[in-house]
Amino acid sequence: MLLPILSLLLAPLTSTGDALGIAANGSVYTVDTVAGSTTFVGNCGYAVHALARDANGVFWTVGDGANDLVRIDPQTGAGTSVATLSLSSSVRGMAFEHDGSLFLVVSPGPGLECKLEQVDMNTFAVTAIGSTLLPDIEGMCRIPEQINGHMFLGWDVGPGGSNGHGLVTLSQNSGIFSDLHAAGGDNSILALAIDPVGRCIGVGRRLYRVDRLTGVSSPISGDLGVALVGLEFLDAMTTENSALAIEADGDLLRVNSTTGATLQFANAGASGFVAMTKAAGFSRYYAIRDLGATSEVSTIDPLTGSRNVVATIALDDVRAAASLIHPFLRLIQDGGPGGGDWLYTFNAVTLALTLDAQIPSLKEVEAMSIDVNGKCIVSDSTAGLALLENNGFTTDLVAGDNPMGLRTLAHDDFGRLFATNSGLLRVGIPTEALTPIGSSAFADVVGFDFMSTKYHGNASTYCVAQTNSAGCVPFISLNTVFNVPSVSAGVGFPIRCFQVLKNKPGLFFYGRTGRENVPFLGGTLCAKPPVKRTPGQNSGGLSTCGGTFVLDFNTYMASGADPALVPGVTVNGQWWSRDALAPSGSNLSNAVEFEVCP
Repeated sequence: MLLPILSLLLAPLTSTGDALGIAANGSVYTVDTVAGSTTFVGNCGYAVHALARDANGVFWTVGDGANDLVRIDPQTGAGTSVATLSLSSSVRGMAFEHDGSLFLVVSPGPGLECKLEQVDMNTFAVTAIGSTLLPDIEGMCRIPEQINGHMFLGWDVGPGGSNGHGLVTLSQNSGIFSDLHAAGGDNSILALAIDPVGRCIGVGRRLYRVDRLTGVSSPISGDLGVALVGLEFLDAMTTENSALAIEADGDLLRVNSTTGATLQFANAGASGFVAMTKAAGFSRYYAIRDLGATSEVSTIDPLTGSRNVVATIALDDVRAAASLIHPFLRLIQDGGPGGGDWLYTFNAVTLALTLDAQIPSLKEVEAMSIDVNGKCIVSDSTAGLALLENNGFTTDLVAGDNPMGLRTLAHDDFGRLFATNSGLLRVGIPTEALTPIGSSAFADVVGFDFMSTKYHGNASTYCVAQTNSAGCVPFISLNTVFNVPSVSAGVGFPIRCFQVLKNKPGLFFYGRTGRENVPFLGGTLCAKPPVKRTPGQNSGGLSTCGGTFVLDFNTYMASGADPALVPGVTVNGQWWSRDALAPSGSNLSNAVEFEVCP
């Protein structure tokens, strides 16, 4: 379970820094990486060699010698020991993986190969991954994109702090390093970090720009006045918030969805692009380019921007693209004046193009995104947002026309919906409310998608419902859920229960400590106590089992009724209702489980 996303609830640290740094004696500093200056905050109370920031903005280090896992308060610099880790040796670098686990580079001693070890942040159990084959690594960081299949960068200073390999990648599966370039390294760099637009920054007594492709380091500051062994940006680009955008002319941008910050870093070597989507589960982006009577499908390397043509397809006027299961791409073609748009499937392996259906209700589709549950949201320039089925049937999320002018749609790592028009936007589901993020201009962006496709908020039903006195089995349905359980959405995660006895009182109750499966009130208790009750309702309905209950859990969280509902918490809940003719006098539905998202 992810830890509470405390950093987003706190005011900015100070006006003096965009990063947090730590020295070997445990002193914590804010770092202004633009001005190249530091401001002392406090001391964590431990001698250390590394610093890491998790996905929720919490800062961690490991105390040297005793191997204490220490949480650092960025406001005061104070350190709190959370656990004692069973490590083989001293920590020289640390970074969090996408699943929330902590990876550590540990050094057994001078001349001995550093090892990679993994810490489960729920149990604090340590797992040995393997040897890096290098004895002199100082610092590591997690990168948004993989390089050579590796997700971590390390810095090798070499024997005695000179003539090292410099920037290397580290395998998360074996620990083994891969040298990126002939450019070497020394102990002028003691830690690595990724900045808000995806650049690699090194630090020691100075700040350095480190090219992720070549490994070449260039100083970008003077002497900081202190040697830092750890550095983390407050608004770093992470796997979770990192996205790739493409403009019609082929310019490629890295986008930070937390801040809206962008960096143009490459060009795909062509123009006329109309859409782009990432293949779910793969670090592979597919871009669509209009060639007139046909369209070109290409892959785009998110690290270098290089383009590789996959196929030319007999399809013109493509308006939107999306992917759920590789190698299948969903494409929408303009239906022409007065006609409904067309839905196609393209197989990027066999190169087969299949017409699925016409979309009679939508004539001006501009963007499309599919979440990991297979729900496809499209934006039409006239109708607004709609849920699109495979047969072309649509459900308008907000009745009537709602021109939105969205050019792209994309679901992030938590299942939240983002869009671009003239800027980056968070899209409210199902309200269609648009919230600007940052101030970067996106006037020519035609494709936008996230680096990661892991979905933290995926909801599912489980457990056995109790048959009521009329012979009906109440059940929770998630078919009408188009959003994720989000503390910031305010609306859009309705938990509905059907086949309830008509006109009966009931309520939804839930726990935060896992699943249960024990007899209770003639049915099954599916949520482990302690449980919390939500406000009571009446099922209504006309027929005997025509009653329904609904609770929008996002609205419930936004009310502040339960302050413990923070990102990372897993909720297990079910509906209870009155059934006077049942032996227990009540009835229990099946249950739902979901993780609360930001």
